[in-house]
Amino acid sequence: LPFEVDATASPYYELLFVFQVFSMALFGWYLGNSDTLNTGLIIHVNAQFKILINAIATAVSRAERMTGYRELPDGKQKKHIKCNMENGRSILIERTDVYNAKIMANLRICVNECINHHQSIINLVSYIEDSLNGLILIQFLCCLFTIVVGFYQISLVPVNSPLFT
Repeated sequence: LPFEVDATASPYYELLFVFQVFSMALFGWYLGNSDTLNTGLIIHVNAQFKILINAIATAVSRAERMTGYRELPDGKQKKHIKCNMENGRSILIERTDVYNAKIMANLRICVNECINHHQSIINLVSYIEDSLNGLILIQFLCCLFTIVVGFYQISLVPVNSPLFT
């Protein structure tokens, strides 16, 4: 504590000790919960992006299923474009210029759903960033305050004192 406490005065010392233990446990609980919340929100956004990537990769097949269309007209084959992603994985994107108008209309619906999902994710990320900025700042300042108070208490004890060890 930043003030002198008589260790022989019975009820005061025990009450301060219990208060200090309780406050440090409460602070640890707060830190654990805020870290869990931060991590959970970031994992949720990551999962939403993975869902979006899967929706984009399967947009053509979903458009075909919406139409009930199994084969291409005139025996034409699907053409694939290989798309390399940043993490080293690659996905195949199907070209859609050989499909009829009904499949193209359903494909536009699927692509618009993907675009709306992407915009929703961007809005979610913006909201999460605004919320987490204050929470992370408060957490950082509280941790810094705890470290500073601990170092201040250590600096009050003389080096040659038996309490220093």
